[in-house]
Amino acid sequence: MVEPAWEFVKSNALAVSAVATSTLLVIELLRFLGIHKAVQTLFLKVASTTDEESKDQSPDVDVSYRDRPGKSSNWIVIQNDWRSDEEAEVVSIDVTGDDDPVPSSELDRKLPAVLDAGQEVKLMAAFHKQCGPPHDVEITWEDSQGERHKFEKTIYR
Repeated sequence: MVEPAWEFVKSNALAVSAVATSTLLVIELLRFLGIHKAVQTLFLKVASTTDEESKDQSPDVDVSYRDRPGKSSNWIVIQNDWRSDEEAEVVSIDVTGDDDPVPSSELDRKLPAVLDAGQEVKLMAAFHKQCGPPHDVEITWEDSQGERHKFEKTIYR
């Protein structure tokens, strides 16, 4: 029911003008009554709380597949979220199942890896008939206080 009314307002210039004028009148009425200050203060408090929460982000580690253009293998990418203020040290990755697509030499060479906010580590993943996605992956990582975390995810190609 709301959608047809909105379509009418969008297609009718007089209706658009009436809605804009009504909105301005409501704003002026609130300003006259002094309520606009309280509403503005509330919005500022909500915005600053949200900003503080985003600044207080602990590391957030994620894992996904990424294509290697022109190659027969893919990347398994472990990344620390760009909004995080802390680094994450990726200690290990465990791919469940009989055939692990990540060669042990790749793990030895690239892990442990310290990831600042927005950084990632790419591990080559070689697939074959018996070893194709999806894979259940478990990432073990430590935050800057030395606390260990585990992250489990099923990743698809």
